[in-house]
Amino acid sequence: MNFNKNSVWANILLMIIISVVLVIIGLVGLNLYTRHGQTTRVPDIAGMQFDEAKQVLKKAHLRAQIVDSVFNKEAKPGAILDISPKAGTVVKPGRYVYITINPLMPPTQAIPNVVDMSARQALALLHSMGFEHVKQKIVPGDFFDLAKGLQDARGQKLMPGTRVPLQSIIYLLVVGYIPPDSLQMGETDRATDSTYQAQNTQDTTVHTADDESWW
Repeated sequence: MNFNKNSVWANILLMIIISVVLVIIGLVGLNLYTRHGQTTRVPDIAGMQFDEAKQVLKKAHLRAQIVDSVFNKEAKPGAILDISPKAGTVVKPGRYVYITINPLMPPTQAIPNVVDMSARQALALLHSMGFEHVKQKIVPGDFFDLAKGLQDARGQKLMPGTRVPLQSIIYLLVVGYIPPDSLQMGETDRATDSTYQAQNTQDTTVHTADDESWW
């Protein structure tokens, strides 16, 4: 009888000891996993190239991950523009720093077909697609204010579907003359050829009626 009681108490004691050991192991493991008491500071890596920044972060026991790219013509291609958490933030070692970089190549867009659109429609379309530097170039034609196509800065025709950088200067070929302030989009290159002069010259001569019977 006493033997059975001793066995029960021994088992209870053994269970208590095992439970305590498991709790201690769990707490120690949790501290190791969460790096309790350990911190590091996010270094300033703005403007660096990704490979260089990755090494700097590694020395600070941090990891790097690119999450976005935003084109900035003022920054070097591939340069880091922004990070999260911000530089100087105190964080746990081993965490990710999320990076926004300037793309190595400027963004491009496919040239739309603007032939036979009005100048206003063509300009609105081009601006909505992200083309920022659109100028108008006057060309001869039969229908005033009609778009006849697009050219690059070298005077080469841009066919629909051709991809060009959004920062490129492109010329919208328009029949006739459109005052720049009427659209407030882009600039207009006035042609100086005889066709332009003929289209935009008004007859200001005062003609005397041949029939003077009213006298």
